[in-house]
Amino acid sequence: MITLLVVGGILLSLYVSSSLGQSRQSPGSASAAITPILWESTNFNMSNGETPVQAATQFNANFIFRGSFQWGFQGVHAGPESSTPLFLKTSRGIASLKQSNPHLLFEGGFGTQFLPRNVTWVNGTAISDAAFNDMVGKNASGGWLQLYGYDGYVPDLASPTFRTFVAQWSERQIDEGVDGMFFDDPYLYADYLVNVEHQDPATVYHQYAGYMSSVVQSLKSYGSEQGRAFFATINSGWCDRIQTQLQYPSLINFVSYVSCSADMRDFNATANPSLSPVENFTQLKASITGAVDVPIMVFVDWPGQQSALLNLTTPQQTRVLANLCNQVEDSGMLFVYEVFHHLPTYDSVAEGTYSTLLQLATGGSPTLSILIALPLPTIRASSPAHACLARRNS
Repeated sequence: MITLLVVGGILLSLYVSSSLGQSRQSPGSASAAITPILWESTNFNMSNGETPVQAATQFNANFIFRGSFQWGFQGVHAGPESSTPLFLKTSRGIASLKQSNPHLLFEGGFGTQFLPRNVTWVNGTAISDAAFNDMVGKNASGGWLQLYGYDGYVPDLASPTFRTFVAQWSERQIDEGVDGMFFDDPYLYADYLVNVEHQDPATVYHQYAGYMSSVVQSLKSYGSEQGRAFFATINSGWCDRIQTQLQYPSLINFVSYVSCSADMRDFNATANPSLSPVENFTQLKASITGAVDVPIMVFVDWPGQQSALLNLTTPQQTRVLANLCNQVEDSGMLFVYEVFHHLPTYDSVAEGTYSTLLQLATGGSPTLSILIALPLPTIRASSPAHACLARRNS
């Protein structure tokens, strides 16, 4: 069914399907018009004091993409949303958003590729050396495999202890009100086993797909016990890395959608003066369609891509976002634009891009053509939504 969505007088054609099966459905209506934005934390306001509720109201948003995230260079215990008081604050923020829009979906998140030593169990209990050793992936010498560039290690999904750790902290986010979870790069250690240890890829990826699927299924059961639906996302890192996963569809075919981030070269104004994407999104879309029928979103991830974006001037930011949006949408995939992110801070008001985004939503004539994040489990990955192209030509 084709649903015509008018956002601020701009006609968008969205190909909405409700035939993906119960496991692919979001908790929302399959036929509802969805206008999502990324507001990375309910605990922070924009530089002009605008709250997530105010922004969601202005944009008519009913989906918050990756709005609550277990992450941080210091680990879960020290992260900005980890202690009980801040979890309560997050919960109240989600409740406020849903009070203003009862149909709003709010997505949490977990860094399944990173494990610093000072993490704790969800009740605040310290993790013993033996338990942490069980959770961490090992290098060729048997030592803890460090995540390059970070003060922490690569966890191993094969560890039942780590899977329990992921499930408990995800349940904590479900308790605070999230409807789904964004799992960041969960197959990083599997990639290490294949590419560095040269283990058999079919065997490794089949096993790790089973590990991740078991976590998702347990969280669906947890949500169901509370009378709530639950959906999951797998983020595949840079878009060029998803090609490996597409050779083994079991890695991603149990989730509602997948996402990947833009290439660092897309933001390099010196080496790439036009700031045009270096990826072949059309080819990527064709590969995805040939492997699995789930939507995929391309977005500006942190810390690398967002830091690079922050280093650009406002006109350059406008150009790179417009270029990404147009090429991603022309390929038939979905482009994510972040309204606000707090670590590192990407405040679209302070950066001068918020007004452009708001003009899009209110029927103005902005110079930037962008599609706000569309994490729609009910839209087929093979169904193009040329929103950016339509706005550019309008």
